[in-house]
Amino acid sequence: MKITKIHNINVKIYDAVANLREIQEEAQDTLDNRSEAWLESDKGEEYSERLQELEAAIDEIENGQAAVQEVLDQI
Repeated sequence: MKITKIHNINVKIYDAVANLREIQEEAQDTLDNRSEAWLESDKGEEYSERLQELEAAIDEIENGQAAVQEVLDQI
């Protein structure tokens, strides 16, 4: 029963990561469509930094999800 709960949580994490990736891609598209002047502005630099932070956070979540899946695969 506990394995099923862990699996269900892992599936929800996978779904959440997929949603976060969509948001990240939309944010990247927004960034790509901005002018060079905006990109070099304080707002542009802050937006870019936050996007990088989002990407790093998603990567960390994916790494954790993969580790959980590896444990489940061994059980």
